[in-house]
Amino acid sequence: MRHLYKYRTVLVLSILLPVALIGVFIATIATITGVNAIRRMVDYLGYETNSRMVADISRLLRVPMLVNEMNADALRSGRISLDRVDMLESLLMARVKYTPSVTSVYYGNNEGGLIDAGREGPGGALYVIETDGFKAGTFRKFSLRGDEQKGSPISSMPNFDARIRPWYTAAVAAGKPTWTEPFLLFTGQDTSISAVRPFYAGDGTLLGVLSVDIFLSQLKEFLVDLQQGLTGYCFIADASGKILVSPKHDDRTAVMQQRSLEQAFPTSGGAERGSIDFSGSLQVQGVRYNIHARSLPEDIGLRWYVFSVYPESEFVRLLRLNIPGIILGILLSFLLVAAFSIYLASIFRRPIDSLVLFSQELSEGTWQGTPEPSFLYETEILRGSLLAMKQKLSDSFGALNKEIVAKNEANKEINSLLTEKEIILKEVHHRMKNNLNVIVSLLRLQEGATDDENTTATLREASLRIQSMSALYDMLFRSDNFIEADVADYVRNIQAELSSHYDPAGNITVCWDTEELVVPSRMLVVLGIIVNEAITNAYKYAFPQKSGEIRIHLARAGGRAELSISDNGSGLGAKGEDGAKSGFGMRLIAALVDQIEGQLTIEGTSGVTIRIGFPLAA
Repeated sequence: MRHLYKYRTVLVLSILLPVALIGVFIATIATITGVNAIRRMVDYLGYETNSRMVADISRLLRVPMLVNEMNADALRSGRISLDRVDMLESLLMARVKYTPSVTSVYYGNNEGGLIDAGREGPGGALYVIETDGFKAGTFRKFSLRGDEQKGSPISSMPNFDARIRPWYTAAVAAGKPTWTEPFLLFTGQDTSISAVRPFYAGDGTLLGVLSVDIFLSQLKEFLVDLQQGLTGYCFIADASGKILVSPKHDDRTAVMQQRSLEQAFPTSGGAERGSIDFSGSLQVQGVRYNIHARSLPEDIGLRWYVFSVYPESEFVRLLRLNIPGIILGILLSFLLVAAFSIYLASIFRRPIDSLVLFSQELSEGTWQGTPEPSFLYETEILRGSLLAMKQKLSDSFGALNKEIVAKNEANKEINSLLTEKEIILKEVHHRMKNNLNVIVSLLRLQEGATDDENTTATLREASLRIQSMSALYDMLFRSDNFIEADVADYVRNIQAELSSHYDPAGNITVCWDTEELVVPSRMLVVLGIIVNEAITNAYKYAFPQKSGEIRIHLARAGGRAELSISDNGSGLGAKGEDGAKSGFGMRLIAALVDQIEGQLTIEGTSGVTIRIGFPLAA
């Protein structure tokens, strides 16, 4: 008996052996990696980190400039009036609420007045500041309640004049959007830097200054968030070498900052210093640090420089293995894995291909072949299952073919019976139509043989009623469907017949507002009599002057339908709705409406409207 191996055992061995080889190669090659490769990677990662920080800080600093431009557009367009303090407050507060990166948005006018909306630091409570009369004088600070309405003043300061504040004078001096130097807020709360923009009237008159504050403490927190997870840090310096923002303030930090500035700014330049893109390294207390410094983009308008300082140990800890060595080891290992996999595939290919081919034959219904035996336990089990399936499918298809033949014979017999039924129904409808036409002819002969006017009218109406039913059977006889038809087509046939009798000159206009509505023939009989009576009444009684308009409306509404026949004739007159319902025609309509479980409404205020609502399932 052949010895069978479990497929799982072969698969596990085929994976474990290559993985073990990969581990040996990686461990061997990793031991010979050099420090220079690590330093190159450290330098690259440091440069990319600094670039990301410059980009993030630039995005943060562009926001105040954009807010100023949006506020200027709102004032320039006239949507916000400079005379409406409440509108200015709402505009500025909206900017603060939906721009979390700014701390204060305000406007100072050419009379020294101030409107300010801000928050008490990042994530703090909102407040509003305004000067009395929107002029130089006492300014008052108000907190906002939960409904964003001003509460009681929480502080005030006399003799405030916006025109002498650093942000105002900087904007006026520049004559265009600019930034202020860092300055201490007049409240003493924090050191701030402002994006400012002068706002001029159409004739060039200065109307005021728009300004947006960012606290330097907020920039500090922003830097902390950017470098989270690293042991190094970032700081920002201006062109003179002054440290503006730094998350650390210990002695080692001061030394590193000074030496970083000396390397990045080897020559004096001060305010004239241009853009830099610096990378270097230094050692402080036996630790090697990588330094990267880049200036902010020119469009920001600030000559600030972002420094990032990271110890090499930060990256060495993360990159303990030489990357090129790892790549080489992985490539060699994968080559071995590929060679071994090809060898295994050549062993498994023939029995598996045989099973696949046999499965395809099963799906196509051709079961002549047999899968080859295999040395794998799982594939041999699958082979036996497929052979058993083949036998069961063969038996099932044989039984199914017999059942299909029997059903086909039954279907032929059913189709024959249906054809015979259709012929019988068509003949019944044809004979019903002929019989009704005979009755109509007899009534018309009788009508011509009598001289009594009432009798003549009664016979004429009876013949018209029967003729409406004859029209239905004629429709059913001519259609492909003998048990149902469209109500709208039926009503048009009835109206055409009545019009030819009562209005041959065509003086009465008929307006149609109908949609297709197919109902069973038993309901069409009832609806035909109702329509015949309603249209007959309109032709007979509504138009003494022999001219007017009849409106016929048919629409579906969910599981119900509504049919209305109205005219613009003389109306019900003195007899009213109750009197109208007492006639034979109306009593016949009411009885037929009850038969189809509908509702009848008669309105006679302007002309007469007979409205019938009925369920479609009736």
